[in-house]
Amino acid sequence: MKTGFLAQPSEEQRQTMIKLAHEYGYCVAEIDFEKSWKNIPVADCKNHAGKFWEERHKDSVRKGSRIFFSSGGSTGQPKYTLLNFSEVEQNSAIHGKGYRACGVLPSDVVATWGTPGIMSSEFTVYLALSHTGACILPIGDTSDPKSIIEIIRNFNASVLLVMPSDLSPIIALIEASGERLDNVRLIITGGEPLYEADEQRFRSFFSPKIVFRSVFQTSDTGTIGYQCPCCERGEYHVHDSLQILEIDNQDEQGVGDLVTTNLGRKLVPIVRVKTGDRVFEIPEKCACGISSPRIRFLGRSGRICKVGGEKFDLNRLNEIKEALTLPVDDFQITLSREEGLDQFTLLSNRVVQDSSLQEQAKNIFDNISQKLSTQLSRGVIRPLKFLALDRTNVVLSPSGKFVSFRDTRGI
Repeated sequence: MKTGFLAQPSEEQRQTMIKLAHEYGYCVAEIDFEKSWKNIPVADCKNHAGKFWEERHKDSVRKGSRIFFSSGGSTGQPKYTLLNFSEVEQNSAIHGKGYRACGVLPSDVVATWGTPGIMSSEFTVYLALSHTGACILPIGDTSDPKSIIEIIRNFNASVLLVMPSDLSPIIALIEASGERLDNVRLIITGGEPLYEADEQRFRSFFSPKIVFRSVFQTSDTGTIGYQCPCCERGEYHVHDSLQILEIDNQDEQGVGDLVTTNLGRKLVPIVRVKTGDRVFEIPEKCACGISSPRIRFLGRSGRICKVGGEKFDLNRLNEIKEALTLPVDDFQITLSREEGLDQFTLLSNRVVQDSSLQEQAKNIFDNISQKLSTQLSRGVIRPLKFLALDRTNVVLSPSGKFVSFRDTRGI
């Protein structure tokens, strides 16, 4: 396994990496300044921010011009990021550059989704959009698709900045009424993948010239990438003025874990931190002429995925089965995408005559439904369903082994 930079950092950047890591006690061992920055270990994003919160910044709320964010990150558990205003402004300006590259113009009206919750960083999207010169139309409450459609029409929104899961209820209502939103010319997604099947379905309800693009960022590490008109699905230009990216644990195809160093973060330093994403570098230069490095996003490297726009820990599925003391190969759980909504299906690999199978399925569904109650109540995922099938109907691994969970949404 190897680690490789997408673009070699300058000597000044390397020294800054060492200085930050040394100053904040970032490493288990002291860093020898005479040796390479390579002695800085790669940190796991699951415990990175928590360390600085507990050890250094728990009392910083009383120390002046600073902002706390809370995010689930890759763990699904709340953790905290601390920034000063200059850091927020820098990140927002660079993120705004990404929106401009996606195609947002000063003449646009941008409807942006997102409910600003407790300690949410959602307002930074507005700051980033301010750098495009566009008019901002905040969509906070997503529970009333009909009112949202009316707002989009009344204000002639031409751009939608939205997660696919928040767009699905809008599409469902438009589809039922036989209407369209022809004034919308650009849809920018983020926060979760836009699957090809969803994109093709969405296209039917907007302008024939509708364009889909995406941005890539996290609250923990800052804005990372954006799509230009030449980027294909899952491809991103890197904000190399802010991020120094590496690909760790690369396999023979160059696929590995994305590692970022954000030298714009000083209060909670981001030095060689894994984002939890699997990527590979695109070596060819982009036809758009932008010289920044490019990566292709292949999905999460951990067991956290987005279900109905919310984080869901897939390890919970195994915990449920273990708690119910079920045989490992009794059930196969699939996560699919049906008409724009996520769908959990429980498949049995055997058919039994007694009621025990149905009872076990009910227990699993009750547990999963409880953990997905928010998504179910919002109508952004479909009710779970159960199918009892012969083993020949259950998909096995290429080697013939039983697979307990399959995410088929990108297939």
